Amino acid sequence: MSDEKVQWFWNAAPNPFDKNQSPTWTPYSGEDNKIIEEHFQKKSLKAELKNHFIYFNERMQVQKQDFHRQRPIKREPPPK
Repeated sequence: MSDEKVQWFWNAAPNPFDKNQSPTWTPYSGEDNKIIEEHFQKKSLKAELKNHFIYFNERMQVQKQDFHRQRPIKREPPPK
């Protein structure tokens, strides 16, 4: 599977854990998307970006400087 066709997103909603609020799925940049997908394909537990860690089992983005700043992530595979 080509990593260029897979897209990773993070929830940019003001309160991403509020179930009454619609998620605002924002795509990662091409560079970050590639890093995330490479680590995902290697079955790594996490990926490291410039300012965040991506934890795959938890499907969570965590800010490096403040572990309490977390946002859900999702992966959309290529269309069939």
